[in-house]
Amino acid sequence: ICILDSLHYNPNEPPQMIHNFPPNQSHVRIVTRPSVYSREVLNINAKLYALLGQPEILEVFDHAVWDLQIPRALKRGSFPHVYVRNLTVEPGTDSPALAYLDLTNNYLRKVSSIASLINLEVLRLSDNFISTLDPSTFENLTKLRYLDLSYNDLSQISITNFPKSLIHLNLYKSQLSSLNYATLNYPSLEVLNLERNDLPFIDGPALLLALPSLKLVRIGGNPLEKYDLQQILLLFQRRNISFRNEADEAT
Repeated sequence: ICILDSLHYNPNEPPQMIHNFPPNQSHVRIVTRPSVYSREVLNINAKLYALLGQPEILEVFDHAVWDLQIPRALKRGSFPHVYVRNLTVEPGTDSPALAYLDLTNNYLRKVSSIASLINLEVLRLSDNFISTLDPSTFENLTKLRYLDLSYNDLSQISITNFPKSLIHLNLYKSQLSSLNYATLNYPSLEVLNLERNDLPFIDGPALLLALPSLKLVRIGGNPLEKYDLQQILLLFQRRNISFRNEADEAT
C-alpha cells in the first residue's frame, strides 16, 4: 500500500511525477495527518489517477472531494465522508472495471452515473441526500450483490427496481412507508434491513414469497401493531429466519 499524506493536486499544473508500483502492489490511500483536516478541495479524476500509476485500489480520507470522476480502470474505490457532491465516470468505450464503491456519508443527490458501472458488486451509498432514483439506474448492474441505501429519503422510490442479483439490501431509516409486494421479487436476497422506517404493516407471507432465500431480516422501529409484529416474528421463526432484537419489541 502507498499512503500519501496531505496530497496537493492542481489539474491545471503540468505533471511532475508518475507513480510506479512495485510488483504485485497497486493500492493508494490518500490521507491527512491526524491533527490536520485538509481544507483544500481535491479533484479526483482520470488525470490524477494516471499520475498515481492507475492503482487497482484507491482510497481517500479526510479530504474534500466535491467532484469525483470514477476512472474506468479502477477496481475498488473508497471515498467515505469526503463531501462528494457530483459523481461521474471517465468517458471511454471500455467497460468500467469497478467492483467495489464506498460513498458513505457524502452529499450526493443524484447517482444516475453508476448505471454504467456494470461490474459493480458492492455499493455503499448510506447517509447521502438521495431522494430520487431513475428506474434504469440499476438495470445493467447484474453483478451487484450488496447495496446499502440506509439514511436516505426513499419515500418516493420503488424498491422493486434493484438488481435481482442482490444478496444484501440495507434500507435502514430510509423513510419507507409501504412495500409493493406484487412486484417485489429478489430470489437471491439473504439479508434485508427495514429497521426504523415508517411501515405501518408488513405482509409476512408475501415478503417470504418475494424473498425465498431470506436468512436474516430486520424490521424493528416501524409503527407496527404489537399483534402484527408478533405474528410476523412467529412466521420468521418457523422458517428459521433470524430477526435478532425484534423479539424485544414484541414483548
